[in-house]
Amino acid sequence: MLKRLEQLACLPTSPQASEPLGLDALLTEAAVIQRMGGCTAEVPKRESIDTIG
Repeated sequence: MLKRLEQLACLPTSPQASEPLGLDALLTEAAVIQRMGGCTAEVPKRESIDTIG
């Protein structure tokens, strides 16, 4: 789930409402932005921590 949040952070925001999209479409759009090098989000690096146990 955290990886999805990191991907979605690349999506641009605007003051105007956009047409609603499903999660799959948003993740696809975010992946395209990342591949094009247009991601300007500063997502902190996270450590893999075992949360079970």
